[in-house]
Amino acid sequence: MILPIKRLSVALRLSALCGLLACLGSSGCATPLPGGYEAVSLLRQMYLASGGSAWQGVSGAEFSGACEVGGVAGSFHQVVDFRRGRDVLSYEAGLLRGAQETGPLQSWWVDEKGLVTVEQAPDALIDAATQSYEDRNGWFYPQSADAPAYRGIQEDAGRSFYVVQVHPPGGRALILWINPKTHLLDRVLWTDAYQHPNVQYFSDYRRVAGIVYPFVQRSSSGDPASDVTTRITRFRLRADLSARSFDAPTSHVRDARLLTSAHSVTVPFTLRGGVITVDVSIDGAPALPFMLDSGSSNVLTPEAAARLHLRLQGNVPVDGVGNQEVTAQLAEVSQYRVGQVELSDQRFAVLPLPYELLDQGHGPAIAGLLGYELLRRFIVRVDYQRGQLTLWRASDEPGSAAGVKLPLVFDGRDSFVTAQVDGVSGLFRVDTGDDGALTLLGDFYLDNRVPIELPGLRSYQGGVGGSVRTLLTRVQSLSIGPFVLNRPLTELHFATAGAFASVNIAGNFGSQIFRNFVLTFDYPHRALYLQKSPQFGAQTPYNRSGLLLDAAADGALVVVAVDGTSPAALAGVERRDRLLAIDGQPAQARNFPQVERQLSRPAGTRLTLDVLRHGVHLRLQMTLQELLPLAGALSRPRSDSGTLSF
Repeated sequence: MILPIKRLSVALRLSALCGLLACLGSSGCATPLPGGYEAVSLLRQMYLASGGSAWQGVSGAEFSGACEVGGVAGSFHQVVDFRRGRDVLSYEAGLLRGAQETGPLQSWWVDEKGLVTVEQAPDALIDAATQSYEDRNGWFYPQSADAPAYRGIQEDAGRSFYVVQVHPPGGRALILWINPKTHLLDRVLWTDAYQHPNVQYFSDYRRVAGIVYPFVQRSSSGDPASDVTTRITRFRLRADLSARSFDAPTSHVRDARLLTSAHSVTVPFTLRGGVITVDVSIDGAPALPFMLDSGSSNVLTPEAAARLHLRLQGNVPVDGVGNQEVTAQLAEVSQYRVGQVELSDQRFAVLPLPYELLDQGHGPAIAGLLGYELLRRFIVRVDYQRGQLTLWRASDEPGSAAGVKLPLVFDGRDSFVTAQVDGVSGLFRVDTGDDGALTLLGDFYLDNRVPIELPGLRSYQGGVGGSVRTLLTRVQSLSIGPFVLNRPLTELHFATAGAFASVNIAGNFGSQIFRNFVLTFDYPHRALYLQKSPQFGAQTPYNRSGLLLDAAADGALVVVAVDGTSPAALAGVERRDRLLAIDGQPAQARNFPQVERQLSRPAGTRLTLDVLRHGVHLRLQMTLQELLPLAGALSRPRSDSGTLSF
């Protein structure tokens, strides 16, 4: 489960429309285009309309005003360096509070409680390069690497616009829509790391000391309910800017504590559906089970939020493993406790979670997720074999006794570690909320085509944003630091949008990888420590039936595919059969994890299936087989085969 709440600071950033134009009117900077217009000429007109030479003595600006974020009113303040391409933005809109700094090669952000995280993951640096380009008005300095291109005329609501594309070095391509009457920028379009289209609109241009600047901006990622609008009420040009204006603030943990004088606290956990669940008490209410999900923020289900009588506000876009972007609301709790650990005044995103995740077939339903907020405030050790979490204060460092130290890099609340698949290096998301093993993202696989076990098994990964078909297979080896796992289970994931669609991330590590280790998360010092556990190298269970099931609207499990000559095919199971029971135990969506465990029992296990086919009840006998053996040859698909068919 990946649930990174989008950094609102990205949407709130105000793009500078001013700068010094190089190559003004130089024919060597552009190619003649239809209608006699050239891309650089259009940008020159925009420059002149924005004030032209009035900008030559200005190094930056400081401005503030009102904002509306997902329907919640607030305020913002920003300092922009036009020459070096740096900015610092702070904002507050209800429960959405924080700050963000970007520069050409750096980025940091401050969460709602004042804790700083330095971002070094590829997509974060690409976003920083893009923002720096805008801050320094890079489109007025065309180079061979980012030469602007004329893209014709676009119509919208009866209005026409000239369109120019620019591509900041190291950043994301930007599509500029220019008003042909005013020669001012009307909007900028781009595609983010999750392959979602975004647009930023500019209006209410005003002349200040000779320059023309947009005092109203609106950012949208598709859902108008979650749009961000900013209105400048105070604008001041700066002749010089101190480097200290862009320094990260000092951060201290003030909202979390151990309820004991001991050096550390140990909290028991259980594994449900392969993921960690801990009991959490919110505002003194009886404890409910929460998943520990290092790929998430604090999350509550709508049912749990209603039970706690929490007030909801705002609309925030979030992404998961599926292709769809979804919207969450926000709530604040006075305190929550995990064992003898307490966090106060904590913000939660409230949104529906997948049914198969919530209902584990026994005990109360999962009430939500704990992730970045807990891990950022403590050092957290996870011992899967003992079923224990051990938490230390963030000021401590684990040291060599915790195992091999690996650096973590961050993009927002997501953490990543470098590893190698068959010797090919890549960056992998650290995701304890994923109950699988190794996931390889489509672009990484297609770029490298490491040998895999074929034909593989059709599967799917479900979570926030929907479900996506995958191919379950094996690769030869996975190396994490000095540790090597042979023939790990691997899912090939060809998402077109969402958190698994980034072209700069190799894949995802789930709980079946982490169960090989005792791992220690040290978010405060950006590190992950690994020690071999007694389970190191143990075979990961998987569905040995060849059945691919999905939930129907009435909660029944329906067969959506049967693999080749698999046990299910040999038993006579057919597509669209409704699975009623396995060995007499009811099979429904609400106890899907139990069904998966039954279908993942050792090879040679005989199962009795009750199915319903066209209204006729059938009883079938099935013997599980090793469909992805640990031995045998792997295959390297042809380089021209495109994505695999599954």
